[in-house]
Amino acid sequence: MAVTRTAFPARTLPLLLVLISGAGACNPPAAISTPTVASLSPTGAPTPLAVPSATRGPMPDVVRCQDRPAGVALIVDPQLAPNLAADLQTFGDDLCADGYGVRIHSAVFGSPPELRTYLAQVLAETQGRLEGAILIGDFPHAYQFDQTHPDNPKTAPVRQEVLSLQYYSDLDGVFAASADYTYEGRHEYSYNQHTGDTDWEIWVGVLPYYRGDASLTIDAMHRYFRKNHAYRQGERDLPRGFLEINEQFSTTKASEEARVVALMRTGPYSWTPFSNGKNSHLYVGGVAGTIADGYADLSAGVVDFAVMDTHGTATASGAIDIAWVESHPVRAYFFWSDACSIGDIEEPENFATSLVYSETSSVLVAKGNTRPGSGLGTNKNGFYGHNIATGLTSGWSLGRAVVEHVRVPLIDPWAKEREHLVSPFILIGDPTLRRE
Repeated sequence: MAVTRTAFPARTLPLLLVLISGAGACNPPAAISTPTVASLSPTGAPTPLAVPSATRGPMPDVVRCQDRPAGVALIVDPQLAPNLAADLQTFGDDLCADGYGVRIHSAVFGSPPELRTYLAQVLAETQGRLEGAILIGDFPHAYQFDQTHPDNPKTAPVRQEVLSLQYYSDLDGVFAASADYTYEGRHEYSYNQHTGDTDWEIWVGVLPYYRGDASLTIDAMHRYFRKNHAYRQGERDLPRGFLEINEQFSTTKASEEARVVALMRTGPYSWTPFSNGKNSHLYVGGVAGTIADGYADLSAGVVDFAVMDTHGTATASGAIDIAWVESHPVRAYFFWSDACSIGDIEEPENFATSLVYSETSSVLVAKGNTRPGSGLGTNKNGFYGHNIATGLTSGWSLGRAVVEHVRVPLIDPWAKEREHLVSPFILIGDPTLRRE
């Protein structure tokens, strides 16, 4: 695809860096339309954690390595479970070897509260050792309504209903629908209030359906689990390194480009200690380094961790789209993008899912947003990219690094946009992976 570049005056660059690191990185539509479904009870009462009525599925829970310090729950779609039995056996072996206790649960949950209750029960049964859950195949979707709060009165706020994985990460907070919540086309399990203890207990990863087709999904998951196992067995051909492609700006002078690259390397919104490491590749449209060079290096496999600062849709992230991903090598194990909607798993064809499942891709875990969104803001420990890179450098899994950041309250001006930053967040793939 052709790369579109937009020039900005040099004085605007620091402001724009602030925007892409918090709320406002995307140009979302004025309204997000969703299918019309039955409305919630008008009482606005919080949804309690009720005892699940879900069927346990064709097999009882498989529990392994209970003595491990951390736990992972694999929630498997019963329609896929029989075909994935061997993959799940190997995946469970690998997780045990990596220090995780494993619980495999195959069931059809009737509603989001039922699945949330199950996860809360596992957290309690493991005495808080459950670190995360991977949802494999179909699962009940919960939604949150979020609204931005721009300081400029001339800037219209973003108002949207988003598919929320936060609903399953925060297991002791209160999600409720107020009596006046009348967003057009809202889903049944949709909440415009999130109160109480709002930090996250667990991370959630998703291995969704591929192109809405069960047969394609099974083939894609076989491929995925094979490359996941190879990574865990040390079969890695990508060097440790960091690549960041910034399509939010374009420069016309070498001095401007150098200043933007310097900010990306060590500025307040940089991914230190990744971005200032020896094998660091930073790209912004300009005279010396071009966006096209960045994507060429992504295909060449010069690093294992890639970050994209781009606009996006369900089918494209910046200058590349699903067709590009399905026809070019994407050679990184970790792929992080703050682009809008690339993780919209309600669209059978979505960018992040193709990124993880494509036969041309090495990606094992991809971060995206389910609707217009951005990054994860800045807390007292610093910019989210710095916090996550620091956690991964310390040997944490990607999932743990994310949760540890989210658990620390954001500072202003990000604090007032918390729900807009975290509710569209999605990890597609395996968040237990460490950058070893």
